[in-house]
Amino acid sequence: MHYALEQVCMALLYVFWEYKPQHYSLSYLLHLCSHFTQLPQTLFPKETYGLHRIYYMLCNAQHIMRFKAKDEFSQRDSDKAYNRCEQFYYEAKKLGEQKLTELKELHC
Repeated sequence: MHYALEQVCMALLYVFWEYKPQHYSLSYLLHLCSHFTQLPQTLFPKETYGLHRIYYMLCNAQHIMRFKAKDEFSQRDSDKAYNRCEQFYYEAKKLGEQKLTELKELHC
């Protein structure tokens, strides 16, 4: 899920800004995307402990998988994160398609 979100954010950044960052983390990419869409804040809010936990799980997945011996997250936590990631993907796809349509009209 972590890598999928990175790729979605990279696609949005390229469509909106034609920007390809050399070094990035998921939290940084989501922050950059928040400059032109509310999608990251809407789908990955951090107001409650549970919501912040999902955000933490996604942004730190590499570290958690490599260095944590004990499972911190349940299957239910993973399912919640997956559902949010899937929703992020579909909403980002719609947003990107709208932007590409606008750009096509400007350039054609």
